[in-house]
Amino acid sequence: MINLEGHMSVELGNDHDSDSDDFYQDDNVGVKRDELELCEGSTLESKSQEPSQVPKPGDGGRIKCPQCERTFNHMSTFRVHRRHHTGERPYTCEFCQKSFIEKTLLNRHMRTHTGVKPYQCTHCSKCFTQSGSLKSHVRLHTGERPFKCSDCGKAFNRQTSLTMHGATHSGVKPFNCTECGKGFPIKSSLKKHLRTHTGEKPYQCDVCQASFTQSSTLKEHKRLHTGERPYVCPVCNEGFIRRRELNKHVCKGLGQVDPHTANAIEGHTSKAD
Repeated sequence: MINLEGHMSVELGNDHDSDSDDFYQDDNVGVKRDELELCEGSTLESKSQEPSQVPKPGDGGRIKCPQCERTFNHMSTFRVHRRHHTGERPYTCEFCQKSFIEKTLLNRHMRTHTGVKPYQCTHCSKCFTQSGSLKSHVRLHTGERPFKCSDCGKAFNRQTSLTMHGATHSGVKPFNCTECGKGFPIKSSLKKHLRTHTGEKPYQCDVCQASFTQSSTLKEHKRLHTGERPYVCPVCNEGFIRRRELNKHVCKGLGQVDPHTANAIEGHTSKAD
């Protein structure tokens, strides 16, 4: 194992923050552009113990993080990972000043301001800012629910939904509010909750400038302007802006339809979740 004492800087390729073919070589051979600094104590694991032979992808050499023992094939990947420990967030949004550890995350965030939605559903033409959101949405059409609870067997179309559901069994809520002590099973839920204390409303309507604490609330609000009513009763075809309004409507009508139709309605509303 080769110990790199102090801070060692080498140059890498363009400022890529994703896994790429970036590598570094001996200074006598030449290096790619862009600078990388290794924090003191970082190590390089290599088949060779010779300091002159720096590992490259494919040689069996891996870069080891001194804080958490994770290893990486590429220097560029290690550089991004290290920011989780240092707190460095070099990429800042020009609209809201929120910062990120890698450029791809900033680019994704920027779409919340620009409104660009490059990912379109082939079933209903609905568009999304992130590919993951489209993937989850498509499962509403296919009925796929790949995330299954090991305790009760209930299945979900999103991992986050399963994680939140799991807290009902385990009671584990590791993310606690520093203001009121309330616990949450996932970090994103805590972030949303904190806005009830700070008053922050980062999501603004581009039509009437009304602001909201959650993006989902803004999405529902925009339907007041567009007239969109995506939640439709399968019996009377009445449309609703919010799913809970459809559920309320359905509950009132279940006693007025036969049991077979009632079961079909309940299945329809659960798919709209």
